[in-house]
Amino acid sequence: DHQDVDVRFSVSLFVPDTKPPVITCDPPDGVWHPSDVVIHCTAADAGSGLANSADAAFDLATSVPAGTETANALTGTREVCDAVGNCATAGPIGGNKVDKKAPEIVIVQPAPTEYTHSDTLVLDYNVTDGGSGVDTVTPTMDGATTLAGEGLPSGRAILLLTALALGDHTFAVDADDHV
Repeated sequence: DHQDVDVRFSVSLFVPDTKPPVITCDPPDGVWHPSDVVIHCTAADAGSGLANSADAAFDLATSVPAGTETANALTGTREVCDAVGNCATAGPIGGNKVDKKAPEIVIVQPAPTEYTHSDTLVLDYNVTDGGSGVDTVTPTMDGATTLAGEGLPSGRAILLLTALALGDHTFAVDADDHV
């Protein structure tokens, strides 16, 4: 006796997914910011797909402490995985410029002391900012931005006898940085 058996089968090519998701994040904008910076990112996986659909678009942010200025603030990180466990990490992204610190003002003269009416007072003050830089400096004497018709720049000599009346006076400097 004779018997024929047909077995039908197919061969398919199985390519395992070994590639992690591809993450793309915006670059730092190079501009000084008065608050923390948020960088937008996207992720995609051409193989098995993302394990978490929320990873398709997300943000990374800096967390610069108050009173700090830095041209290289780092964002946090985020791990993104595909459906079969291949993972990639977004961040940290550096180069973010965050300035959360006011300019520093140092007044050397006038000092908080008594001057004789015949003294010549030479204004001596300085304003610095290590972040976005000094933008405006507004010195005042008794609330006015001028004295005897002139401004109050550091280095100005003021003859007290002719410029100020006897009594207490207040010299102040207000300054802003670029953010």
